[in-house]
Amino acid sequence: MKRLLTLALTGAFAAMAAFVIPSCSDPAPENTLVSIAVTTPPAKMAYDIGETFDPAGMVVTATYSDESTAPATLTAENYTYDFSTAGTGKSVTITWEGKTTALTGVTVNAAPQATERYKTVPFVPEPATRGSSTPRARISSFATAGFRRATPCLA
Repeated sequence: MKRLLTLALTGAFAAMAAFVIPSCSDPAPENTLVSIAVTTPPAKMAYDIGETFDPAGMVVTATYSDESTAPATLTAENYTYDFSTAGTGKSVTITWEGKTTALTGVTVNAAPQATERYKTVPFVPEPATRGSSTPRARISSFATAGFRRATPCLA
């Protein structure tokens, strides 16, 4: 009887093990993100100081552990850059799902300096007087030349 009970219990555990562990093979490895890379640069690679980065045309590709690739969907929060100073060879750091890459070769131009010819001078009109040599006086004299003084109508 003791032997029969031992065989019954052993058989019960074997049956239970068959339901708990359906196979002895290793589970399939999880497909994980390995890296990201800029595969197509953006259309705009030159900026002025203070401008915002424009990723239009840029393609960032994600590579996974099974060697498959897919384009990464990025937002403004994925880009880090500093366009506050002029220079060549600047970079934009791109971070997506814990992986990082850099877009290099960005140029930031200095703000154009105002030249003497194009400086803005405030306009302050001066009253024109008859016979003065200011252009305004000459224009007003020219505009009224050839007209007779109005005479009152005597009716």
